[in-house]
Amino acid sequence: VMMKAGAAKVVITPDPASLAELTTVMGTRASTIDHDIYARTLVLNDGTSRLVIVTYDLNCLDVATPILRQRCRDELKIPPSQLILMATHNHAAPIQICPENFAYGRQLADRMFTLIQSAIASEEGPACVSFGQGQNFHIRAVGNAPADYDMHLLKVNVGDKTLAVLFNHPTHPLQSSRTHIDTGHPGYAVEFVEAAFPGSVALYADACGGNQFPDRGLIMYAPHEEVITLGRQLGETAVA
Repeated sequence: VMMKAGAAKVVITPDPASLAELTTVMGTRASTIDHDIYARTLVLNDGTSRLVIVTYDLNCLDVATPILRQRCRDELKIPPSQLILMATHNHAAPIQICPENFAYGRQLADRMFTLIQSAIASEEGPACVSFGQGQNFHIRAVGNAPADYDMHLLKVNVGDKTLAVLFNHPTHPLQSSRTHIDTGHPGYAVEFVEAAFPGSVALYADACGGNQFPDRGLIMYAPHEEVITLGRQLGETAVA
C-alpha cells in the first residue's frame, strides 16, 4: 500500500470589524488582534480511505463540528470516525459556546471544509509516517498529582521533505491578555517547527493537562515576550 499525504493551513482570525460582538474564552470582548489564529489539517490516504486531522487555535469548536462532520461525510465520503478535530485550547480567541459567536462558528465550518479540500488536492506520496516521544519540563501541576511532561509527535515525510509535524503537550496555554486575539504559546511553538522544516505544516493538539499550567507567569498569563519564549522552548523540544 502506498500512503499519500496532504497538509494545509488557513487563517481563521475574526474580521476586525466584528471583534466588539464576539466573546472570548475568558468572557471578555476582544479589543485587538496581536496575532492571526489558524486552522491546520493533515490528510492521510492509504488508497482506500482517508484520515483527516484538523487542529485550530481555539478552545473548542462546537457549532462547526456537526456541520463539518456532515459535509465531510456527504461530500468527501469521510465518515465522522475518520475526522479528528482537536483544539490547541487557546484562551485568547472567541469561544464557540456563546450564541453571539455562532455566526463565526458557521464561518469556521466553511473555512475548515475548504481547508480539508485543499489538503486532499495537494496529496503526494509515497508518504512515510514516523512517531516519537519526548519530554518538555516547562509546566507545573496544581494539586497533589505529579506532573506529566510527556510529548508525542507524528512526522510525515515525502522523500526528503517534511510535509507535516503533529505534536502535543499536556498543559493549558500561556497568553498575555484577556482581551487580545493571539495564538498563545502553542501557536508560537508551531511557527518555530514550521521554520525548522521549511514548507511544512505543523499542528499542535492539547493533551490532557487539566491541572497543568506553564511554569511561568500568573497561572495562564505572562508578558508577551515570555509567551513567545515558552513557545520557542516547546518548539525546540518538538524538533530535537
